Amino acid sequence: RVFSARFERVPQDYYERPLEARAKLLGASCVQQMCKSMVMENTAWSGEGGGAELDPINSRYYCVVVQYCAKFNGEKLRKVVTNLKPEGERLSKKHFNFRLASEEVSDKLTGFTHNAVTPFGMLADIPIILASAIEEVSPPFIWMGGGEVDLKVGCTLREFKAGLRPIVADVSDAR
Repeated sequence: RVFSARFERVPQDYYERPLEARAKLLGASCVQQMCKSMVMENTAWSGEGGGAELDPINSRYYCVVVQYCAKFNGEKLRKVVTNLKPEGERLSKKHFNFRLASEEVSDKLTGFTHNAVTPFGMLADIPIILASAIEEVSPPFIWMGGGEVDLKVGCTLREFKAGLRPIVADVSDAR
C-alpha cells in the first residue's frame, strides 16, 4: 500500500523544460527526487539457467528506476543480476546484454507509453530494480511517470519500497 501517493498533471511542454523547472512544477524539493522508469531487456537471455521470462533472478526484462540526474549503467545491472544467483549457479557474461526495450515491448509489458511508464500497475509482473543512489534523496520522496505522459506520481521512498519490493542495487552513475 502506498498512502503517500500524490498525482500531478503537467503541461504538454513538460519534457521540453529543464529538469529544475520540472521539479518546481511538481513541488519537488530537489532534482534528485525526479526519477524515470525504464524497461530494460536482456537481449542475450535464452532461458538458460532456469527461470521463466520474468523470474526476478534471471528475467529477460527488468523495470529499472533511476534518477534523471544520474546515468543508468548496464554493466552494473549485469553484475547485480548475475549476483542474484548463488555463486555456483551464476551465468557467464555472455548471457547478458542489457538494452532499453523497444517502445512496443515496453508498452506491451507495462501498459504505458513512452514518458508514462511507472512501476505501479504494470500489466506484466516485471521485476523492479531501484537504483540505490535514490536512497540518499532528502527528503525521501520520489517522483516518476504516472501512467500517462502528462501525469506524474510521487510517493515516499519507504512506501515505494514496502509496496513494490524492488531489488535495491547500484545500477547508476553520477552525471
